[in-house]
Amino acid sequence: MRSLHIPVICIFFSAILFGCSDTSSISSGIPPQGTPSEPGTPSEPGTPGTPSEPGTPGTPSEPGTPGTPSEPGTPGTPSEPGTPGTPSEPGTPGTPSEPGTPVDPYPEKPDTPSIPKDVAGGIISWLEGIPCTDDINTRNECSYDVVVECKDGVYYVKEDCFQNPDHSTCWNGLGCVSCTPDSTYCKDNDVYTCTSDGMSETLVKSCGDLTCQDGDCPEENNCALDAQFIYLVDDSYNLIKFNPGSPTEDYLSILFSLRNCHTSATPFSMAVDRDANAWVLYQDSTLVKVNIATQACTYVTQFNANGSGLSLFGMAFSLDAIGAKTDTLFIGDQATYGNFGKIDTAAMTYTRLATFPNYYEKTPELTGTGHAKLYAFAPGIYTQHISEIDKATGNVITDYQVPGAGNSINAWAFAHWGGYYFMFETVGSNNKILRFDPNTQQTDTFMEYTPYRVVGAGVSTCAPTVPVIIN
Repeated sequence: MRSLHIPVICIFFSAILFGCSDTSSISSGIPPQGTPSEPGTPSEPGTPGTPSEPGTPGTPSEPGTPGTPSEPGTPGTPSEPGTPGTPSEPGTPGTPSEPGTPVDPYPEKPDTPSIPKDVAGGIISWLEGIPCTDDINTRNECSYDVVVECKDGVYYVKEDCFQNPDHSTCWNGLGCVSCTPDSTYCKDNDVYTCTSDGMSETLVKSCGDLTCQDGDCPEENNCALDAQFIYLVDDSYNLIKFNPGSPTEDYLSILFSLRNCHTSATPFSMAVDRDANAWVLYQDSTLVKVNIATQACTYVTQFNANGSGLSLFGMAFSLDAIGAKTDTLFIGDQATYGNFGKIDTAAMTYTRLATFPNYYEKTPELTGTGHAKLYAFAPGIYTQHISEIDKATGNVITDYQVPGAGNSINAWAFAHWGGYYFMFETVGSNNKILRFDPNTQQTDTFMEYTPYRVVGAGVSTCAPTVPVIIN
């Protein structure tokens, strides 16, 4: 048994060592079956363990045995890259390098990128690489709560509002302000108004035991419950409620038809008062007052027959003064360049005040606000204008220009709500709603398409002046 076992082992190890590449040398060490021989006597090749080609395991060869230095060097010996802890590029934690350890760190304002807040003129990291033009220096432009300026095509910090305890908010065009310009708001359960430059506020009144809400003491604001929304009228006689603050984005809902109020003409424009009455002007100059809650219609007058000189016009109520409970109906008619005036709704008399600017391409629509302001929207093919109007003189106080609507605009309306200006336009056959933000001076599409060709929009002076959610 032993004489048979040894050759098997030899064959096995030879196969491992030589890869079975030389079978003649392996078989020559096996005696013929049954012929006596000297068992275990080495033959050619040598006995197992004797060095041969390649060398026996453990003897240095190519590659070297594990543990003997070779290429690459043994672990722990310095090489490229250096051993951990040895300074290199980038530097070890705590050692200044690029980027370096923050210098003079300041607490970050929540959700606002960190900037070098103590040094005016520092580069704004989150604007780095964004090109700018030097004409930015002619106005105050905001990036978060930082006023920025442009030097050699790079944005720099002009003023950091967050570090100014008195003027902590940045407002485009004004810079750092202490309150929202031209706003009325609640503070410590009191009603305040902010100046146009945003630098100071004035106490209007205290709500006492009432709860201040949306810049007023709601139980004494003389407003009907339905007076907080925008109302629209289309050329199919539909009276529609538009709630931009809907939490479910169910913005538009038809209330009822105005066809029964006046049947001989379609609606042309509309205004809404603080009692939630819709004043609807029809194409034949007939004015009808509609109670939104009861749907009751009251004939008022027919302007082209009452000697007023009026025919068709856009209109809106504007609060007589901040904190007042009364408002006035202002109009802009379809005469050349558009006459501007007001209507006494008790006596139904018209007073002409001025003429609108001759750069308006089309007859303007109007909207009033709870800030006692009045705005006009003049649509245009090339440029559209949103203008604050001086209610005494008709002069334009501030004019914002928005992109033109093109040749095919054929219906439009306008209303302020929650600090935004909404433009209802039909261009060709597409009915859409645009929204203008006076802070950023940007216009976006609020609704790309609606099924209604809106010809009039009305909003009372009870509507919110800041963004709110209303169910």
